[in-house]
Amino acid sequence: MSTQTHTSISQVIAKAIHDPDFRTKLIAEPKETLHAMAFPVPSEQNVTVLESKEGQVFFVLPILTDELIHDLNTSLLSVHPQRSARSRILIKAAQDPSYKAQLLASPKTVLADEGLTIPESSELAVLENSDQYLYIVLPNVHTHKH
Repeated sequence: MSTQTHTSISQVIAKAIHDPDFRTKLIAEPKETLHAMAFPVPSEQNVTVLESKEGQVFFVLPILTDELIHDLNTSLLSVHPQRSARSRILIKAAQDPSYKAQLLASPKTVLADEGLTIPESSELAVLENSDQYLYIVLPNVHTHKH
């Protein structure tokens, strides 16, 4: 997945946060909605859009390209411990099949070992993007009624 695609996913998520109608359409018809935004989705790739709910955490393993690995290596130096831990986990999972298998089998333990604590009561799912699957996770959006 190129940096351009990665940026596009960020743009899709940002639009879904700020535009409830777009969010609804993206969840109902992800491929069609992405195509309408000129987002490149291969015909053989299944797209799943997930909404984070309270007590639910998704950790997505992206397809790592040289550009994304460079970006992840740069973010290892981040002053934000969560960002650097996430980058470290993604790089290790891409480079070490046994680490990746452990992450998929016992995600809370692996994330905790890397400094990312997931509340015991939360459900954690580790998903892996591939040529066949693209997962887009939308954050939980709180709507305030006046």
